[in-house]
Order: sequence, then structure tokens, then C-alpha cells
Amino acid sequence: MKHTLEIILTVLLLAPLAALHAAESPVPTTYDEPHRPQFHFTPPKGWLNDPVAMFHHAGEYHLHYLGAPDKPNGKGWGDTWIHLVSKDVLRWEALAPSVAAEKDGTIGGGSVVVDERNLSGFQTGNEKAVVLFYNTMKRVKIPEDGFVAGPRRQDQMVSLAYSNDRGRTWTPYSGNPFLKPDDGNWHFRDPSVFWHEASQQWIMLVCRGYTEFCDIFASSDLKAWKRVGKAPNGEEPRIFQLPVRGTGETKWLFLGGDYPMTPPQLGGKYFIGDFDGKNFTPESGARRLGGNHFVGHSFANLPAQDGRQIWMGWKWLRDEGTPGPWTGGPLTIPAELTLGKDPEGQLCLFYSPAKELQSLRGPAIQLRDQTIDASCSLLTDQGIRGELFEWVAEFQLDTAKEFGLEFRKGPEGGFTVGYDVKGRKRVLRDPTGAEVLSSQRLLADRGRVKLHLLLDRSLIDIFGHGGLTWNCAYFEADAKNQGVELYARQGSVTLLSMELWSLKSIWK
Repeated sequence: MKHTLEIILTVLLLAPLAALHAAESPVPTTYDEPHRPQFHFTPPKGWLNDPVAMFHHAGEYHLHYLGAPDKPNGKGWGDTWIHLVSKDVLRWEALAPSVAAEKDGTIGGGSVVVDERNLSGFQTGNEKAVVLFYNTMKRVKIPEDGFVAGPRRQDQMVSLAYSNDRGRTWTPYSGNPFLKPDDGNWHFRDPSVFWHEASQQWIMLVCRGYTEFCDIFASSDLKAWKRVGKAPNGEEPRIFQLPVRGTGETKWLFLGGDYPMTPPQLGGKYFIGDFDGKNFTPESGARRLGGNHFVGHSFANLPAQDGRQIWMGWKWLRDEGTPGPWTGGPLTIPAELTLGKDPEGQLCLFYSPAKELQSLRGPAIQLRDQTIDASCSLLTDQGIRGELFEWVAEFQLDTAKEFGLEFRKGPEGGFTVGYDVKGRKRVLRDPTGAEVLSSQRLLADRGRVKLHLLLDRSLIDIFGHGGLTWNCAYFEADAKNQGVELYARQGSVTLLSMELWSLKSIWK
């Protein structure tokens, strides 16, 4: 015990962790409002919703999101594709918007591909053509049609634009809109395009609403498309392959978003299955997608040597109020998706913070082999405080009924993230301890529980058992409340290991 605390004290003296110690409340600035996340992306002002058309090309990450900079407080969905570029998938620079809604219309989701072999014929120079697919929506004044309720219908169609200068400028295709529904269902949105190597063709998924299957189209040139099959329903649909950890096997996944009130009430969801170039056939039922976000997107065209699927989602703050001059919600941290088996042997998605986030870490504070009970003050005694930090800990079950970490702690207590032993779940509680803000089923693995969290002022990402679970939750804490402490209730627990890092802001 004494040896461990001496190590901690030495670390604190030699390398002060500014973000983990008491500080004055931040002076409000464009990116420093009290509840402004510091490493989750938010816009300077106005509305942000779905991330769309994310891709990697020529050493750069590109991210679009549906934005409305001049429509704060949620008074309208994004009507412009705001375009950002980054070298590290963390710090983003704004480029000119790529596409915007036309008069009497709006714009939906979409995707981007890099036409490496110029199958489209859009390439005009040495740069590979980048082709952007997007959803145009034209309002039409007609009665309810059975698919879209209300006096106004949105005629939804698919258009494209292409770039020969690495996405800096875009040329609309002369044949726009090049794809329209032919069955009377005007839900026809969110085109998701990718290259299917086995069938040597481009594949496009199109969302047909929250109750209809997605349509699958195929093309050889990105311009002429033929309907070939079906996939499960979902907004902003995605299909891609992932290897199964520890095996030589790969599986196809379908990911999509649904409103939480839509059966089976999952919000973001995924299926594991098979794709033959025409149809996606699920082998599992619908499962809730981690992160507690509505819809998301992964970066297309990552280099083969990278080998990752990096995912970002939209955390819709539907009922949580307006946390600043920006609204709608933040984007999640970039997370890496992998396939593996849970303690019961079930194949499922695992999530982990993208390795690039480690570049935000300060020096580590470490603890090992400690007994944690109701009197624990290991972190408090060392003056450790903060609103931006990362924490990884592994516990061995003992007599405690619940244990974990208390954070954003003030005179009246703090929020807690911990493990409910009897309920076999991870829980996030408010300072009263009575209200559970979120929970997820989490089985102990051989009597051990591993928790990993990243605190970003009023946002917290919680990962369980190496990414078996992931939850992103928003709350509002007083800027002065920055206490941090380990806790155990109704008994004790053994802390096998712990690491704690301060995290830097991406805005500074």
C-alpha cells in the first residue's frame, strides 16, 4: 500500500496532471463552454445530426455530417453536408460544404467511394475520382400516401457528385437524380455504396423506411444500377466484413439505425450474417449496437495494412436540453469494431476506443492489488481531480454488492459508474445513487470484471470486458465538481490493477 502511494506521489510531483487537479471553472469560449465535450466532435454552433460519407483517401480522413449552422435549438434537421478533414481522426479542419438541399427540399444521408479503376469514367487527371452518393428529398403537397404521413410527402431520390481534387470540390452528375423508387414507396434514402470483391461489382443499399427491407442494387460503373436483392430494414444502412478474433473466419455484418420506438426498439442495431452479392441473410437476430447512439458510419477505403473498421455515431441529445451554442448532439469517439465471443460463447461485436485517442493521454497513475471498501480515499488523499480523463481497472469479486469509480464528485457526492454484482450489470448512477442513468448486462469473467471509461466533461464512454459493451451517456455536472474516487458498497472488492490518465483537449 505505502509503496504504491509513493509511486503515485512521485508521478504527481514530477509530471503534474493539470486536467486531473483542481482548476478554476473554464472561461466560456467557442470551444470551452462548461458542458462542451473536449474530444467528442461538436460544431461551433447550430445543429448537428447524422455522420455520413466518411472515408479515407490520400492520407486524410474525411467526415461529413448533416448540419444546419444557422438553425440552433433543433429547429430543423441538417440541410447541408458539412465537410471535415483530419490527419488523425481526432482534430478536424472544415472544408467547403459538399452538397446542400435544393429549394423546397432537404437532404439525407449517403456515402463515398474512391473509384480506383475509374470504372465510372469520372477521373480527368492523375487523381483518383472520389464519388459521393447522397439522398435528395423534394417536398410534394399531396395527401397521406400510406408511406409518409401528413400533408407533405418527401419524394426521396438518389444523386451523385464526383471530385478530382481529393474532395475539395464536387461536380454534380448530369444525370441526377439517377435513381428513383418504382414501387410507390417514397422512402428511398441513405444510399450506402461499397465494392464487393467476390462478385466484382459495386453494391448499393437503400433504406426503404423503418418497416420495409432495404433494397440492394448492383452496378459496374456507379451510374447504371439494377435491383438485385434485400437486406434488413434500418436507416443509414451499412454492410461490411469483419474477421472473427482467434479464428481464420470472417463474417458479414449489417448495421442500421431505428428510432427507439420502432420494433424491436433497439435504436442502432446490427445483424451477423452472410452476403452473396445480392442478398444479406441474417444468421442472428437484431442486436443493439453499442455506444447508445442513433445512427453511425465507418470510414471507407482505409488502407489494407490498417485492417480496421473505425466507427463514429451520432449521440442524439433528444431530451437533454441545449448544452451550448451547438445542438442536436455530439459525435461519438472513433471506435474500432471487432468480432469475438462473449463469456457464454456467443459471437458478437466488440468495441474499443480508436488507438489514436491514446495520443491525448498524459502520464499514467497506477494502482495494483488494493482492497477497496466504503472507507476508500486512495485518489482523494492525493488530490486527484478532473473532468477529462481515461480510467481502466480490473476487479476480483469479493463481498461488495457494487463497486467502481465515483467521478465529478462535489460536496453532495458524485456520479458513479460501477458493477452491480447481484444484477450482473454495469450501472451509471446520478449523485443520489437512486437514479440509474444507464445500465448494460455484463457477466463477470472467471470472477473478474474489467471497466474502461473515458470522461469528457458531461459525456462518458463506458466499455466493459475489453469492449464487450459500450455506452455513451450525457449528463450535466457542475464545473466545480471534479472529485474522483474508487468505491465499494456493502463489502469490499479487490482492485487487481488500475491506470488513470489525464486527457488533452482536441481544441487546444
